[in-house]
Amino acid sequence: MVRSEVLLVAALLACLYLLRRTWLDRRRLRAVRRELATRDQILAAVSEAVPAGLFRLGPDGTISYINQRLAEIGGHPQGVTSIHDAPLDPGDRDRLLSMWREGNARSSVSTQVRIQRPDGERRWVDVDVRALIDEEGAPLGWVGSVWDVTEQEGYLSRLTRLSEILDATPDLVVMLDPTGRVTHANLAARQRYGLPVNGPLSPIDATDLYAPYERQRILTEALPVAEREGVWAGEVDMQLFDGTQMPVSQVLIAHRRDDNSVDYYSAITRDLSEQRRVEAQLARAKWYDPATALPNRTFFVDAVEVGLERCTRSGTRVAVLLADIDRFKLVNDSLGHAAGDEMLCSVAERLRIAAGPTALLARFGSDEFCLLLEDVADDAAPMRLAERIVDQLAAPISIGDDSIFVTVSTGIAVSPEGGRTSPEAMLQDADAALHRAKERGRARSELFVEDLRHHAVNQLRTATDLHRALEGEEFRVVYQPEVDLRTGHITAVEALVRWHHPERGLVPPAEFIPLAEQTGLITGIGNWVLQRALEQAAQWSTARWNRTGLLVWVNLSARQLGDADLVDQVASSLREHSVAPRQLGLEITETALLDDAEVAVAALTALHQLGVRLAVDDFGTGYSSLSYLKRLPVDAVKIDRSFIDGLAHGGDDSAIVAAVTGMARALRLTTIAEGVEEVGQLQAARRLGCDLAQGYLFSSPQPPSHVTSLLESDRGAGLFLYDEAPGGEVNEMLPRPRRAETAARPNR
Repeated sequence: MVRSEVLLVAALLACLYLLRRTWLDRRRLRAVRRELATRDQILAAVSEAVPAGLFRLGPDGTISYINQRLAEIGGHPQGVTSIHDAPLDPGDRDRLLSMWREGNARSSVSTQVRIQRPDGERRWVDVDVRALIDEEGAPLGWVGSVWDVTEQEGYLSRLTRLSEILDATPDLVVMLDPTGRVTHANLAARQRYGLPVNGPLSPIDATDLYAPYERQRILTEALPVAEREGVWAGEVDMQLFDGTQMPVSQVLIAHRRDDNSVDYYSAITRDLSEQRRVEAQLARAKWYDPATALPNRTFFVDAVEVGLERCTRSGTRVAVLLADIDRFKLVNDSLGHAAGDEMLCSVAERLRIAAGPTALLARFGSDEFCLLLEDVADDAAPMRLAERIVDQLAAPISIGDDSIFVTVSTGIAVSPEGGRTSPEAMLQDADAALHRAKERGRARSELFVEDLRHHAVNQLRTATDLHRALEGEEFRVVYQPEVDLRTGHITAVEALVRWHHPERGLVPPAEFIPLAEQTGLITGIGNWVLQRALEQAAQWSTARWNRTGLLVWVNLSARQLGDADLVDQVASSLREHSVAPRQLGLEITETALLDDAEVAVAALTALHQLGVRLAVDDFGTGYSSLSYLKRLPVDAVKIDRSFIDGLAHGGDDSAIVAAVTGMARALRLTTIAEGVEEVGQLQAARRLGCDLAQGYLFSSPQPPSHVTSLLESDRGAGLFLYDEAPGGEVNEMLPRPRRAETAARPNR
C-alpha cells in the first residue's frame, strides 16, 4: 500500500515537472518570436531608411524583396519578379546575368549598369550583390544594394568637357593643392612649361615654375592674398624647365570648401612676352602712351598748335573733345588695376573706331582721352563725333568674367574763326565743358560756351567762401515735416542745411552742396548739421505734445559714410545731447552707397546696431536692385521726387512707384514720397501704398520755431483730413490740406 502511494506521488511530481517545463518552453518561444518580430521591424525600417536600393534574390534569381528606394530608382516598374526581367538596359542585362551566374562560385558581384525606366529615362546605377552561404558553402540566396550614380556620371562627363575646353584655350591653366603643389595642367601649360603632354604629373612645387627672384613674392604675396581675398592678379616672370624666362599676366584664385578652407588654387596665366617687347619699344618713344599705344599729351598739344596754324590760313576751325571715363575709380577699386588697364585699352580701341581717319585720338591721363578734329565748319561735326563715341561704348566691355558698361563724359571746345587762340586755352575750355557734363549727371556731352568761364570763376569764389562759412556761422538748419498718410499726423522731420551768404543772400543748396562734396568740406558741414539737429531733437523730446517720440532725419554724405570714426561720432553725439538712437534717422543717397559698397554696408550695419534709423534717399535714381537693397540694413526708402511729379497724371511713374512700394513692403521697409506738392500726387501716393509723404503741400522747410508750432497744432486732428464715405470708409478721392495757408509753396 505504501509502495503504491509513493509511486503515485512520484508520478504526480513528474507530471508537474513536465507541465512546468512545457510552460517555460512556451514562454521562451513567445519571447524568441517577439524578439524576431522586433528584429524584422528594425530591419524593415532600416532597409526603407537607407538611401540605397535594397533587394533579395532566391537561389534561382527570383526577387523576394525590394525596398521603396529601389522602386523609386527603377521608376516603379510593374510585373518584375526575377533578375532575368529586371528593367535593365538591354546592353547591360546579359553582362549582369553572366556575372551573376559566375558569382555562384564567388561570394559577391559588383558592377555598374544602366536602368531603363518605364518612362524611357535611363539612369546609371552601381550594383553590389553578395551571396548568402549555408554551412556547406552553397548559396541560399542573394542580397544586393543599388546606388543611383546618374548625377555623378553627369558631373564626370561635365568635368571631361571642361577639361577639353581648358586644353583648347591658349592660356596656361594649372591647379595647385593647398600646399602649392601642381596637381593638374592644361595642354597649353604642359607644352609651354615642358611637362609631359599625357599621363599624370609627377609632384611639382609651383614655385619651381617661377623665376628665382619671383618665388619669395609668390609665397609671401600671391598665395596669402589669394587665400585672404579669394583672388590675386599680377604680372610675374615664369621660368620654363629649359631655363627660359617668360613674362606673364597671372590670376591666382582660391577655391574653398564648405567650411571656408582652401580646397585648391587655380592659376590662369597669359604669356606677355610679345606685349613686353611692344611696351619696351613704346617706352622709348617720346610721343606715345605706352599702355594704349596712342599719342600722348605732348604729341596732342603739338598737333593742336599745328591745326590752329593751318586753320588760320584756311579760314576753318578746329575742335577739341576731352572725354573722361565715368566712375573709372570704381573699376580699379572693385576689379583691380590690371582690370582697369584692360578696360582702358578696350575703351581706347572703341574711341579709335569712333574717331575714324579724320580725327586724332590721344590719351591724356589715367582715364582721359582727347580728340582733335580739323576743318570744322560749325558745331555739328564735333557733336556728331561725340554721338559716335556714345554708340561705340553702348555694348558692354568684357573684363575677365565680368561685363562692364562704360560711359564717358565729354567736353567740347571749338576754336574761334581764324584760330586766334592757343592749345592751352582750348584744352582749358574743353575741361570746363567736361566739368559741366559731370555736374549734370555724367554720360553726356557739353559744348563750351562763354558762360562756362564765368561759372568756373564763380565756383572758385564759392569754394573760397565755403571755407569761412562754418566759422562765420553762416549756415542754418531748417526742418520739413513728414506726414503719415494713414493718420495725417507728422511723424518725422528732415533737417536741411541752408547757407545765408553775407553778400549773396540765400545760396541754393544745388550750388554749394556738390562743391562741398568735391572739396571735402561736406564732412564738417554734415557734422555741424548733425549737432544742431540733435540739439533740436533734445528740445522737442521734452515737449508735452511729443508723446510718441519725433524722428529727426539728417542727411549723410558719401565722405561721412567713408569716415572710420563715423559710428563713434554718432554714438558720442547721441549721448552728449541725451537723445535716444531711435529718434535719429540718417539718409544716404544711392550714389553715395556706390562709391565703396563694402565700406558703406559695414558702416550702415554698425549704425543700425546702434539703434539709429536708416533710409536710402533719392531711391530710383541710382542703380537700384532688389538684391542690392537686401544687403543694406535700412528701415526706409525715399522715392525720388522725379517719380512723384508725374503721379497725378498716371503713366510710367505710377507703375514705378507701385513697384517700389511693393518691393519695400516685401522687405518690411517704410516708403516715403518726396516732393508732394499737389493734392493729386498725395492721392496717388496713398493709393499706391506709400506710408509717408513730404513736400510743399504740407510745409516748406521752416525754422525750428515754426515747425514747433506746426507740431503742437498737429497733435489734435492731424495735419490734413480725409473726407469719409458712408460707413466710415476713407474716401480717397478728396484728401485736402488742413491748413491751406501753410501749404502754398514759397520761393525756394
